[in-house]
This record gives sequence, C-alpha cells and structure tokens, in this order.
Amino acid sequence: LGEHGEQGHGLFLYEQAVRTPLIIKLPRRDGGGRHSNALVQHIDIAPTILDLLGAPRPSELRGRSLRNVLDSPTATIPDRQLYAETYAGRCRFGWGEVSSLTDGQYRYIASGRPELYDLHQDQKEQVNLVESDATIAQKMRAALEELTGHSPAPVPAPVPEPERRRLAAIGYVTGLPAIAAEVPGDQLPDVKDRVAIANKYWEASGLSARGRTAEAIAAYRDVISDDPSLAAGWDRMAGLLAESGRFREAGEALSSLLGLYPEATRSAEADQRLQQMLGTAPTADGYLLAASVWSSLGEKTRAIDMRAAARKAAADAALRKAGSSLRKPPSP
Repeated sequence: LGEHGEQGHGLFLYEQAVRTPLIIKLPRRDGGGRHSNALVQHIDIAPTILDLLGAPRPSELRGRSLRNVLDSPTATIPDRQLYAETYAGRCRFGWGEVSSLTDGQYRYIASGRPELYDLHQDQKEQVNLVESDATIAQKMRAALEELTGHSPAPVPAPVPEPERRRLAAIGYVTGLPAIAAEVPGDQLPDVKDRVAIANKYWEASGLSARGRTAEAIAAYRDVISDDPSLAAGWDRMAGLLAESGRFREAGEALSSLLGLYPEATRSAEADQRLQQMLGTAPTADGYLLAASVWSSLGEKTRAIDMRAAARKAAADAALRKAGSSLRKPPSP
C-alpha cells in the first residue's frame, strides 16, 4: 500500500509483504484463540498437518512441525533463519529477482544492491546497514547462498490460450522474452530502480480491465517511453491497439515487441502473436498488419503472401480503404 514506493505487492520482500499471519483451525475448536509470535514459513504447513494426522513424514520435507505451539500456549520453537523469494520482477518484467533471509533481529535482502535491516530498531526498514554492519551482512549472505545452493532461476511454463489472454487482460503476461536462467539477477535492473515503472504498468492494466481502452493504451505508451525494453508494455499495447482497430499502430508495436526476442525465435513468435491478433477470420486490415510485421522482420515472401491474402479477402474498394487506414497518422 505504498510502502517503499510499491503500489501493490510482488517486487519486494520487506516486512509489509512477507509478514502475514498463519491461521490454523483444528477440529473441535482445539486451541481456539491461542496466539504465538513464532516465526514460521510456508514449508512448515505440510509437516504440521502430517504430524497432527499421525502420518509419516517424507524425508525430503525441509519444514518443521508446529504442533508444540498448537498444543501449548507456553510452548516455543527455536529461532531460525527464514527464507523468502520473489521472481515477479524477473518473470514479468525482465528485472532482477529478490531473495531474503530473516532471523529474530535482522533481514538481509539479496538484489542488485543488497540491503540489511535491524528489525528491532528499524521496523519500517529505512536504514540500510549493509555497509555499516558488513560482518553481519556477509554472514547472512553466505547463509542465503548456502541455502539456495546457487540454483539457477526458474523459467515459467507457457500458459495456453485462452488462459493467456484472460491473464494478460489484468496484467499477468506470460510468454514474453524470458531472461536466460544462467543470467544472474545482479546483472539485471534492480527492482528498486524500476518500481515507478511497475506502478504505471499496473495502473494501465487496471484501466484495461475496466474497459477504458483508450486511456490504457496511452498509459502503456507512457510505460514503454520510460522503459523501451519492457516487453510486457509492448505486448499489452499491441493487443489493445489491434482490438481497437488501430492496425497500423498495432503493427508498429508488435514489431517493437518482436525486436526484443532473440533472432532465432523471432519468426516463430511472430507467427504465434499474429495468430492471436488476427483470430480465425482475419480481415483485410489484419492481413495488411501481418504484412507490415513480416516486412519489418525482413520476411519479404511472407509479407507478399499476406498482401495476396488481403486482396483475396476483400474487394478492391475495401482493400483501398484498409490501406488508407494503415497510412493514417496515429490518433492523439
């Protein structure tokens, strides 16, 4: 809700995002109203349920059972370092991921510019101690790296249509140029430097979800003006322009998006994107949009084929009208 500049959640791992209550309802209201300040993690949930059921626990589970805390109001569990991560910045926007380690007093955050906060003295995490308390920072960094084992970044699985379109409409875009798993997060833009752009992106997504398409297009245009390499912005703007019948602008936006893909996959991505845009019954305008995109990619034969398809799909007058609409200047 605005802490650290983020209007929402997903990019950061500060207290407001990671500290959430774990609520457990036992049968017969056992332990109802009991409260504990113990720090726990998601990975503790499965071991706790298995313990309560008396079921065997697989050896690979890394969490611990919280049954002692549930059974007794005075029980405690030993403090430990808690892990958290967010790959939203990397997977959605191509920025660096963030991970953190928190103990009873400190939180170390690994990102492009690491951070260390004393949660006892600085609950709002405003004073970065990573340089002044370098020994603690280095110790927690080493523990974090040992925990993760220097694992490569995960690569999101593709989402099929029409789920992709529904998710994209509310800002959750998939299938965009993926950052190679071997690229370290500290070589990508730090999310702290991009939070204002993310806020603008989510504002544009909200306008789109509410059907305010023209305003959303203008907002996405503002986003990519700030960061021309933001594939998510180009993707959403191209789709909205095509839906609005602004085919010339849609073709330009799609060409800019495709330019962000590796050359080896660009044609395949163009095929997929154009199929999504044109649907099952392409119009002359749609074929001409495809022709302009293929031309921008140097695919002359495919551009010629699309122009031929446009001539077949429309009478000469309709084709001239479509060509004229593509030559119109951008709408204000």
